[in-house]
Amino acid sequence: MIFLKPILDMTYPPSMRTTFLLFSFLLSTVAVRAEAFVNSSTIKFKQTDSLSRTTSINISKSKEATVVFYNELGDYQLLHNEHIHLATNFDFLELKLQEKDLHTVFLVSASDSIRISQQPNRFIAESQQSQLPEVNFYSQYLEELRVKKVIAMPDFTVKVAQMETGLKAREEQFKGEIQAQLGYLRSYQQKHQLSDEFYKRWKDYFTCCMLEKKLFLIPNQTVTAKLPLWYQDELHATLPYFQNHHLLYLREYQNAARLLQLYLGLRQHNYQPLTNNQKLSVINQFFTGPTRDFLLLMLYQSMSENKIKDIKLEADLLATCQTEPYRSYLTRMLQKPTQVLSAADALLTQRNQPVRLQALAAGSRLTYVDFWASWCAPCRAEMPASKNLKAEYEAKGVQFVYLSVDENPAAWERAVKQLGLSEKESFLVPNPATSGLTKQFNLKEIPRYVLLDRQGNVLDANAPRPSDPKVHQVLDRALEE
Repeated sequence: MIFLKPILDMTYPPSMRTTFLLFSFLLSTVAVRAEAFVNSSTIKFKQTDSLSRTTSINISKSKEATVVFYNELGDYQLLHNEHIHLATNFDFLELKLQEKDLHTVFLVSASDSIRISQQPNRFIAESQQSQLPEVNFYSQYLEELRVKKVIAMPDFTVKVAQMETGLKAREEQFKGEIQAQLGYLRSYQQKHQLSDEFYKRWKDYFTCCMLEKKLFLIPNQTVTAKLPLWYQDELHATLPYFQNHHLLYLREYQNAARLLQLYLGLRQHNYQPLTNNQKLSVINQFFTGPTRDFLLLMLYQSMSENKIKDIKLEADLLATCQTEPYRSYLTRMLQKPTQVLSAADALLTQRNQPVRLQALAAGSRLTYVDFWASWCAPCRAEMPASKNLKAEYEAKGVQFVYLSVDENPAAWERAVKQLGLSEKESFLVPNPATSGLTKQFNLKEIPRYVLLDRQGNVLDANAPRPSDPKVHQVLDRALEE
């Protein structure tokens, strides 16, 4: 269950807050986790943010298995299907799978079709476009570590009382780890006669992982201010690396850029909390091109999540951001609904047209209402079960209506497309914090499910979830009455 009130420190980058949220959710509810990130060796920013190429992925997994797909904007979706189609404008997708202590990484070409299966000690992929050694490199690398009994690196935060010695030991660990990774990568490439592009792709991956760990210290300005000067200089020296805009496909690169932005801002402003205008100044001073524009988009998302309104700053963000798809996405986020809605249950379609929930309910014997949001992991985890329930009950006179409480219409629309919801069943609740509809249902947490009859009467204000076996009893009983 996700509470509508923010529960995570907003000083963390949203992509990292998403990570923390997913960890707490996924570790308790699923057996397998897969993450897909946009990947490109030569970045191709299009004039639209539409997703043009589809990668087909078949995964043999348990019922509880969940797939998490991240796109170039840091958005994600949770999927339960074994047959997955991931769309992207870019050249590669990065998939991470995990089941208990077993995990791996696949870098998959866009437009490819792969089948992933689980063996006793690893996941194996078969690809239509790539050789087996190429697509299964990381699985073989992890198997090598397992055979050699190499222990994973410990937590990479540093205790204040042992700052100097802890940082030096930490740096030695990073150096040794990436040297071993690149050494194995080179020997693997030569053994299997793989391309230099293959080597560069995985070198980029290892480097970005190392940089993310290096830059992730203790997100506290008081502690960060106590870093020794030599280490502050080392962090500052990583700045040129973030001119590698083609690495924006990696979430690790995105996270590292945001962490460096945070650190540079704190250092420049004597380790005091930064205003949004100061953050904008830091982004423009230290970053350029697509990486800068990605950070501008993330700054606005943070403002939106915190319900911070600054018209001048919004105009400055839009004037500065030049890269697609970030500019188009930012423009869409800044658009406001044009309709003036007075009814308590008024909703908006994707075409910004008003519609009333009572009018929707009049079209079917029963209406099963799903309150959700694009950022709500448990909400999205219920979607496959909801589709199955719909397939079973739609012919019996039950319609399914999905009401999003997203503050960001663009994020809602993207999630609707990702989840395969139809336009006629998906609606936005305008201004959910003050909406009469959310007040009417006392909506304080999501996902939340409500059952209505044809007249719009509430039959069950807290109906069971789609994945709850009890939902069948509730629907069957309501249909009989």
